[in-house]
Amino acid sequence: MATVKDAIENAREALAIFRDVLRSINDILYDAGVEIGQILDAEVLQEAIDRSMDRIEQLRALLADEELLGNLTDAEDLLNEAQALLDAGEIEDAKDALIEANSIISDVCRQLKEIAQDLNPGRIECYLGNAYLYRERFRERFGHAWNEEIDVDEFLKTLGYENEEAFMAQFQEMIENAQGAEDVEEAIQSLKEIGQMIRNMDSALTQEFWRHRGGQGQSMPGNGSGYGNMGGGNSP
Repeated sequence: MATVKDAIENAREALAIFRDVLRSINDILYDAGVEIGQILDAEVLQEAIDRSMDRIEQLRALLADEELLGNLTDAEDLLNEAQALLDAGEIEDAKDALIEANSIISDVCRQLKEIAQDLNPGRIECYLGNAYLYRERFRERFGHAWNEEIDVDEFLKTLGYENEEAFMAQFQEMIENAQGAEDVEEAIQSLKEIGQMIRNMDSALTQEFWRHRGGQGQSMPGNGSGYGNMGGGNSP
């Protein structure tokens, strides 16, 4: 089994993916407003339409949100309209369609930038590292529970898991999903799900120990605060 040190190193390697995503976002975030004075002829207008089409494709590669993808489709439709108007020699109408399309693109960029701000590499490294630590922590707490004659498999069934191994396998899969996310929103959503699962399991385990001990105020095995804030209110 990989050590926690190895797991955290794997998490750090996964950050390269997120950093590449952030660089891609920074490359295409821009003020999409078209300066009318710059569009003097059909050739310049054609170049502006082509650039906006390229940005739509770049944005699509980073998005999973259906609403934002729908907005990009609307912008693409407007660009196609601008192209048709340009081909027909309707320069002014083509400009208007281009400006409207770029307004939509600019708004999508703004929203994506807000999402990307949550993907600070330091925060991602902390969250992924803590996820691996919590995986080991839960394994230890389950061991303490078995030692106290708590049927961990039965306890986990009440939470929707088949047994201990099924829970650990799902936890590992969630971490891998976060590491292998193909776009910004998917990464953030995976991290949110991990944080929620950790909070729920931590609370349920603590209550189960409390119930099993008859409500006596003994400390809960492994229920410490030295693992960062992955399970707290500061998760992404």
